[in-house]
Amino acid sequence: MRAAHAVAWAAVALASGTVGGAASAQDRPDLDGAAYAAITGVEKRLNMRAGASTSTDVAARLPLGTVVRLGDCAAAEGRVWCGVSLMDGTDRQGFAAAEFLSPAHAWQRAAAGIYDEIGALNCAGEDGAALRCAYGLARDADGAAVLRVEDAAGAPRMFLFRDGAVSVTPQALSEGGLSVSAGQGGQQVAHYGTRFAIPDRLVAGE
Repeated sequence: MRAAHAVAWAAVALASGTVGGAASAQDRPDLDGAAYAAITGVEKRLNMRAGASTSTDVAARLPLGTVVRLGDCAAAEGRVWCGVSLMDGTDRQGFAAAEFLSPAHAWQRAAAGIYDEIGALNCAGEDGAALRCAYGLARDADGAAVLRVEDAAGAPRMFLFRDGAVSVTPQALSEGGLSVSAGQGGQQVAHYGTRFAIPDRLVAGE
């Protein structure tokens, strides 16, 4: 638990005369062990509070889908509150009601620039020149992986993999712009003029 969150929890306990117990598996089992969470279940924005109470100041208003770093969760004032930290470079901290948090999936983390692995892979531009393209990879426990890779111009491309294979509908393939073929030790993914050599071990989590 971060120091700021620990101080805030202590303040809640002193004000109420009771110590808020740690959130049990029955409260939000899906958040157990999650490092990041996404804002969900709100129409537009969620109030991030300065303390674990709706009576505390609003520290920030977080749009639906915002990914936050998740701290400890505990019961206070009849609901479960979780410490959260913003990923916008400010590292601002606060509290959010757990019913509006869900574990951040790989595609959400990748879109927010939060990766399990970063590096560079072989690629080629429209002229066929061999290049190295920077990538970031986020994985889910169910075998899904999202690869965000930059082309020669620095524009991002995102690909979803399931069980080591590109997850794409036949309709998307027929519409053009994307082709997938097997290569030595990996897959060749061509996307609108840029070809990426994606190693099997990368998307298979080996």
